[in-house]
Amino acid sequence: MSGITRRRKLFAPVLIIGVTILSSLSYAQTEWTKYEGNPVLDIGPPGTWEDRNISAPCVIKDGNIYKMWYEGQNSRRRVGYATSTDGVEWVKYAYNPVFSVSSNDIEEPFVIKDGETYKMWYERNRDIHYATSRNGIIWTNHGLVLSAAGGWEGGCLDYPVVIKDGETYKMWYRGGDQVPKAIGYATSPDGEDWTKYPGNPVLEVGDEGSWDDHHVQNPAVIKNGDLFEMWYTGVTTEPYYESIGYATSTDGINWTKHEGNPVLQGDPESWEDTAIHDPAVILDGDVYKMWYVGYDGSVRRIGYAESVMVTVPEDETPPKGAVHAHDNMIWPPNNKMVTVVLSGYVFDECCAKRDGQEIGVSAARLVITGIGEIILRDESVDLLNLDGSFSVEIKIQATADSLYFIELWASDTYPEEDGGPNAGLVDSTYIRVPHHLAR
Repeated sequence: MSGITRRRKLFAPVLIIGVTILSSLSYAQTEWTKYEGNPVLDIGPPGTWEDRNISAPCVIKDGNIYKMWYEGQNSRRRVGYATSTDGVEWVKYAYNPVFSVSSNDIEEPFVIKDGETYKMWYERNRDIHYATSRNGIIWTNHGLVLSAAGGWEGGCLDYPVVIKDGETYKMWYRGGDQVPKAIGYATSPDGEDWTKYPGNPVLEVGDEGSWDDHHVQNPAVIKNGDLFEMWYTGVTTEPYYESIGYATSTDGINWTKHEGNPVLQGDPESWEDTAIHDPAVILDGDVYKMWYVGYDGSVRRIGYAESVMVTVPEDETPPKGAVHAHDNMIWPPNNKMVTVVLSGYVFDECCAKRDGQEIGVSAARLVITGIGEIILRDESVDLLNLDGSFSVEIKIQATADSLYFIELWASDTYPEEDGGPNAGLVDSTYIRVPHHLAR
């Protein structure tokens, strides 16, 4: 086959508004709506223990009550506690701070409720420590449980986040005291004796010039079904800015960053115009709820945002699409080479929604009987537009009584561990060269 010419037009990405199918999987939406009354938690009055900054929120829903532990700062950093019935209107505990240790700073508390016990991991002296409580207010300190070991971690570990997955505690944390900072992973049978993943770090900075090319840090992780979801702070320096990104993983180790990152940024000329960071996320019913820190260059406060969970179908079919030949009939049959345009589109609604990608297609090709094939997309070739459309030219010989079948084949991006990818014949058409007596 000779003379294949690519015809490409620029199209806006396809936006999927919603899908409703009985057999479905649920994933986070990357579109967040901030609470109009932000910030929802402010610093204390002058002279109090938290009159400079509040940050590093951790929120759980315990029955019908939202409970928040956070870092408050004046000359020292200590842990405060607040409760809410709606996640927006908060009441600080009258006898804050609820946790401090001698004259040391206590930073970045992270709390889970395990049975009837509240368990807290926090940073002290650039290492991770552990404490427990029966009521979330009076704490027993158990001391150091994880420390930096040099290398990529430098001399600092902080911002722990922990989930209990079956009988295993899983922790993600920030490591590094230089540039760049990254996110590591460790596991424990009891929350105290931790083993770091030997392949750390599990999330690293982006390419130079990207929104997270300086640091990735301050993770928030939940497990939704078989999917681990992470929100994290990304930092860039040209100019310096902090914003929040999103990544997913099937094992908590190998992470895929969302192509549309960052998913949450500060609003100009507001209480969060310099940076937003320290996300804390829970899934409450079908709503993702995030508490985060906003910074205006002077004071750090805590804000709130929501994202409604997106429901997408389980994928068992190949992509949809169409292929057309312009024209289907070639005349006259004079044995000369004729240019024919093949156009169409290919699109997988489920995978586009699941992966946050434009079209959810990993591979596509045109097969022309008796001539060969045209690769539309694979690991090294991409002739598809952003909306999945394509237009290519081929040259065929106008031989009388010839019939050329054109088939469009494609594969989606459904992962192998879930039974994918789904591949198959999407559509077909033909080009006919009639007998020289027929017209």
